[in-house]
Amino acid sequence: MRVEHATLFYQAMALRKLGQEDRARAIFELLIDIGTKALGTAPDREASGHSNISATKRGQVADAHFLVGLGQLGLNKLDEARQEFVLALKASPDHYAAMKVLSDMGS
Repeated sequence: MRVEHATLFYQAMALRKLGQEDRARAIFELLIDIGTKALGTAPDREASGHSNISATKRGQVADAHFLVGLGQLGLNKLDEARQEFVLALKASPDHYAAMKVLSDMGS
């Protein structure tokens, strides 16, 4: 995951605070699109937790789910966001950012 992708979430949150909801929403939707496209080129989602997939590939799958989750979180789709963060951890159990967000969500 490129760092700027995750920082887009915070940019969108700041825009929301400034009353620029349309711009914020567009960024949240962009995060979902980026993550979804990355999942389309990633190894099979079901296989992502298996040892025959490299740690790098599992990390890529986890990052993609994390981005989708951030987008869903920003759109206040909490159940969908939670599901994506859980999938990120399924792919890569040491994905700290997904662990942290889930913890902050009270999961």
